[in-house]
Parts: sequence; structure tokens; C-alpha cells
Amino acid sequence: MKKTNSQNKFPNKSKPKIVLPNCSLKSPTNQKNFAVPKIVDFSNQIKYISTDSQPKRKVLFPSLPLLVKTKIDAVNDLFSKKCSLCFQKCDFSDSKGTQFIIAKEDILREILQYCKEGKFESKTIEIIYKSVFSLIAVHIFRIPKDLPNLWKSVYDIYFQNDEYRISEWIHLSNVYDIGMAFINRDDFILETAGEYATDMFKLLVYLSRTMDEREQKKIAEMILCLYKKLGIFRSFSLRVIASALNRVVFDNDPFTSPKPLLVALTSIAAGFSVPLKPHFAMLYLNAVLPLHKSQYMEYFCDELLVCSTQFLEKDGKLVVPTFEYLVRVWPRLQPRKQIRFINTIALFASFVEENNLTLCFRIVFPQLSKSLLGCHQEISLRVLSMWEISDFVWFVTEKPEDTYPIILPVLFEAAKSHWDAEVREMSLNVLYVMQQNNSELFEAVGKGLKQMQSFTLIQGMKKGSIWMYLVDNYEKSVVKKTMKIERIAVLFPGCEAMVEK
Repeated sequence: MKKTNSQNKFPNKSKPKIVLPNCSLKSPTNQKNFAVPKIVDFSNQIKYISTDSQPKRKVLFPSLPLLVKTKIDAVNDLFSKKCSLCFQKCDFSDSKGTQFIIAKEDILREILQYCKEGKFESKTIEIIYKSVFSLIAVHIFRIPKDLPNLWKSVYDIYFQNDEYRISEWIHLSNVYDIGMAFINRDDFILETAGEYATDMFKLLVYLSRTMDEREQKKIAEMILCLYKKLGIFRSFSLRVIASALNRVVFDNDPFTSPKPLLVALTSIAAGFSVPLKPHFAMLYLNAVLPLHKSQYMEYFCDELLVCSTQFLEKDGKLVVPTFEYLVRVWPRLQPRKQIRFINTIALFASFVEENNLTLCFRIVFPQLSKSLLGCHQEISLRVLSMWEISDFVWFVTEKPEDTYPIILPVLFEAAKSHWDAEVREMSLNVLYVMQQNNSELFEAVGKGLKQMQSFTLIQGMKKGSIWMYLVDNYEKSVVKKTMKIERIAVLFPGCEAMVEK
């Protein structure tokens, strides 16, 4: 009888290779076995027993000695056997399988405890690496479910209320903990684990699209653990993360992916040296910053804000391209996302360097003035509330000779003519703050503004009077004459008094 492909590839159930999806960059290793990713059925490695006339698939967990009571020369073989037993998957939908679930959980906990505190025999240590990474791969390797259609709504954020839970999380959680405990060991050898660790890193990045928030946290922690141990492969791992983030924006990958990746990347960026190296700055500009373009940014906005802040703390020069990009992709039809952008600008104002104050102000304020004078009350109020943040007040008042002539006319217009009374009142309060910061320049700009308004009124009245004369003398219909006069009063400032009441 000929052996199947899976049997040829996995001749011993204790030494399976890690099988990965084709989801990212190629591994830096030279192992040809990992070049063609395939989904492999591990069922041929699992033993089943039948207790009823109708054969049912039941897993088998025979009793084995405890690892802590085993001699050091035999512990590696026993550890490998226990990992092989845990390759078996329990059926969580069957209430009769509780005993098998508990039995497997006990073995996983014993493996976890030994990974934290136990010692392995050095001569056959490669068996341990294969067993641990295979145990992780067998459990976490899967194609995540597609996102629910309701989650894909841009305006109704359903994912804030929905919870998706993996049924076998009891075992899966222990497997993640085993992986992190083993990777964090002091005697972890990269030369031995290199081919497994890099492929495992790609698999974790692929699985970051899971909808279960508990698994997302575990994935972020394990990615960070692997990154600390990867050494020469760290640049490769960052390129894998960057590729995954770009696919969310440009290739319509699930928008759940960035959350765990951004959490891990935030901790990684915290370790970057100052000044920030050019390739780390490009990582931010090419992978992190474009995430603001995603229409589903609401799902991972908090993680994105924290990660961006970490990069800007390392290099304040990045705030200029950040502001330019935010203005370029401003979400004009998404009020919730606009408020997020306004909050981001208010926070990032603290990272603006003094030599870039005027430049950054001229980048962001035209868009902020449009939002302030717009028809959405909540957005207008959020723009005005930026003056409650001390860093933003410093940003707009540090160089008043450049900012006051631009800010004050907008605030005067909002205080005078905005449709909402609360916005008008708050605009007056902001004008008072601006006056307290620099009363002399405030008065000078105010006088100039009055002169400009007077000149505008005079010019408007001159033009309006000409149209009034034409309407009065050449329009015969009384109804049309009234409508045109009212229209002239709206179009030309200063002509309101010409309308008969």
C-alpha cells in the first residue's frame, strides 16, 4: 500500500513540520519544505477508540509519568510524547467529551509548567523544538472565518457590541502560553529554532485577523516574544508586519488584523533608539500612517493612536508628514472618523518642533476652520474644545503674528453667524482665551478685521444698490420683485437694510 503525501511528510507523529498559509513575505531560511504552504490534515496522526456500537471519534489520553519526576536523560522523549498526545483535538460540542477535555487540559498545563521551570537534555534538544512548535502549529493553524456582513457597515459600528468566542479557547490559550514560556526561556537557541520561529512569526501575523479579542491579545504577546528572540531576523519580521498592514489598506484584508499587530509594534517601537533610523521612519510612513485611510479605522483607532504616538516621540519631524496625510485623507462623509482625526491633531500638536510651528499650523488649520464652520454641531464643538488642551493652545499661540490673523476671523464668523447657539457661545469663550494670551495683537487684528468688514460692507452696498435699481425699474411683477430684492440682500453684505419690512 502506498503512503499518502501527508504520511511521507509526517512519518513520525512526534515530529511534524510547521505548515503555513501563503500570507506574507518568504521566510529568510533556506528550507525548501516551507516554500510551498499547504493545508494538511493531521487526522492520520490521531488515534481514536470506539465505545458504542455506532463508532464515535474519541481521543485517547493514556496515563504517562510526570515530567518533574522523570530522569533528565528520558525527559525529552517523554515531553515529546505528551506533545504528540495533545495533537488530538477534542470535540467541545459533545457534552460526553468533558473527561477528554479535562485530561488534555491537565497535560497542557503540565507542559506549560515544565517549559517555565524544567530542564531539558541538551543532546536531543532539537526534538523539543520540533515538538513545541508543532504543538502550536497544529492548534492555531486554520483559516479564520470571514467577518460578518454587519461588521462591514461604515456608519453602524456593530463590532462594538458583538462578541465572537472560539469554542476550544481553553486549550488554545494554554498552547499560546506554552509557546511564550518556551520562547522566553534563557536557554532558547535561535540557531536551532530559526526555521521554526520565522515561519511561526508569519503564521501569527496571518492569524491576527481573528475576531476573538482574547486571541488577538495572545497573538500580540507572542509576536513580541518572538521578535525579542529573532535577532538577525528582526528586519524580516518588521517587513512581514508592514506587508500585513499594507494589505489591510490596499488589498482589502480583514480590518481586524491591525489591532494585535499595532499592539506588538508599539512595544517594538518603544525600544528604538533616538534619533530614529531612516528605515524605522519609513516603516511608520509606509505601513502605520496609511491605516488612517481605512474606512474601518474605528475598530483599531485606539491602538493606531498609541502606536503613532510612540513613533512621534522618537522623531518629532514625522509630525509634518502626519498632518499632511491626515488632511489629504480627511473623512468628509464620516463624522465619527472626523472627530477621531481632530482628537489626533490635538494630541500630536505637542510633538511639533518650534521651527515647524508655522508650517504645521498652515497645514491643519484650513481644514479645522472648514469643520468649525460646517453644519455638524458635534464636529464644530470638538474643534472648539481643542483650546481646552494646553499643548494645542501653545501650538496656536506660540507664534501669534502668524496664527492670530488666520484664526480670529474664523472664530468671529463662527461666533456671529453659526446656526447653533452652543457653538456661538463656545466661540466667544475661545476668543476670550486668545485675547488673554496676547491682548495687544488681538486688538490689532480686531481693528484690521473691522476695517475689512467695513470695506466689504461698502463694496457690497455699492453693488447691491445697482441691482436694486434695476429690479425696481424693470421688474413688473410684484412677487418676483420681492423675491429678487430678498435674494440681493442675501448675496451682498450691507443690503439687508434695503429690504422693506
